[in-house]
Amino acid sequence: MQRVSQVLTRLDVAFDDPKSVASAGLLLPMSLAQQLNIEPTINTVLPSTGYGGHRNGGAKALTMVSSFLAGGEFISDVSMLASGSTRRVLGHRAVSASRCGQWLRELTYDDTVGLTQVNTDLMVQAWQCGLAPAPDGGAHPKDTSRLVLDIDSTVIETYGTHKEGTSKRNYQGIKGYHPLIMAEASTGQVLCGMLRNGNAAPAKDAAVFLNDTFTQIAETLTARDETVLRADSGFYTKKVIDTCVAHNVGFSITVRNNTKIRQVIASINQDAYHTVPTTGFQQMAVTEVPYTVTGRTGKDPVECRLIVRRTTVPADTGEPQSRLFDLVDYRGFVTNLKGKATNLDRFHRKHAVIETVIRDLKYGMALNHMPSGSYHANAGWLQLNILAHNLARWTGRLISDTPMTTKTLRHRYLNCPGRITRNSRKDVLHLPTNWPWKTKYVTALNRIRTLQTAH
Repeated sequence: MQRVSQVLTRLDVAFDDPKSVASAGLLLPMSLAQQLNIEPTINTVLPSTGYGGHRNGGAKALTMVSSFLAGGEFISDVSMLASGSTRRVLGHRAVSASRCGQWLRELTYDDTVGLTQVNTDLMVQAWQCGLAPAPDGGAHPKDTSRLVLDIDSTVIETYGTHKEGTSKRNYQGIKGYHPLIMAEASTGQVLCGMLRNGNAAPAKDAAVFLNDTFTQIAETLTARDETVLRADSGFYTKKVIDTCVAHNVGFSITVRNNTKIRQVIASINQDAYHTVPTTGFQQMAVTEVPYTVTGRTGKDPVECRLIVRRTTVPADTGEPQSRLFDLVDYRGFVTNLKGKATNLDRFHRKHAVIETVIRDLKYGMALNHMPSGSYHANAGWLQLNILAHNLARWTGRLISDTPMTTKTLRHRYLNCPGRITRNSRKDVLHLPTNWPWKTKYVTALNRIRTLQTAH
């Protein structure tokens, strides 16, 4: 151990290599961004309005996206892209942090709507290039083309006193923002996101959010045999269900445990429950009854099924402190899907995968905080994080059919060090020898460079 310490103390450090590349693996997602024409698309949506502001909006957006992919969390972190020859692997101009911040702060409501449209259009375009999810995530036979969408909200806590939209605390007593996120279940790609005030209820604007998204991807929905929306009890409203019915989208939504639901569950004969195999102490059983969803929207009631899961924890489980009675819990969800109740219950519980997507947005990208006091700047920040997240997921799909988190992708492929040299009138990016994931890296790069023929 002493010998190693002596060697390290004699190792000199010099930041003097103009040919070195920080995060050389950014070549993968940035090549994909170039193939999808992201920069000109953003420039079209956000046209130039002068020297500052929206000038070169596509380059500024991709500069921040590149920083997110490399692990940057703040606007100032984009300065890393100007080190050495790093900008040579980006495919776009690396804009300074001050210009990126200025552009972000000058975004308007129409601009954030435009960025939302860009994200949705890029999603559809990427799917047309072969990056579409497998039918029902591979859970069903290949002849069943089911698109499963999960929607949820999350809280982004803020600590400043002058951030627009965060003056009121939510039901947890937290100040911040409460955005909506909708993702595809099997790949974790985010279809759409919308920023909301911190005290917004989970279902606030959800029907409008779904209607806009379903309208934008109407061709994708009609190309599938079936599209299903899964949601928790926060989205159990008649407006949300009516929106799904209007767009011919199936739904599987957890119900609130209100008086009406409790009365329906209490009226079910206990012999009607079918036991579901489980592990551990819990005992589960499932049943179903016809159910009608009504509301104050003035629209016709929706006939569907109420599927109830009964979970029982026996008193004699061997725990140190025993109980006198078994613990029995009832949870239900409404759905208009066909199939056995036990299979639909298993399918509905997979809605929890949306939590991994939100975790990746917050801790894989930079959505764990909001950088500005401007509401529209923070709305733009959300859309840029979604764009970076989707680029990471698409790149991961080109590497492996098994979804990987952004942290894994970054460690194995994006933060690979490199050095650029020129040989025989050609630039060469040199990467470390014996890199464990060399083969998959090269394969993915070749696949990206041939995606253009799939347009």
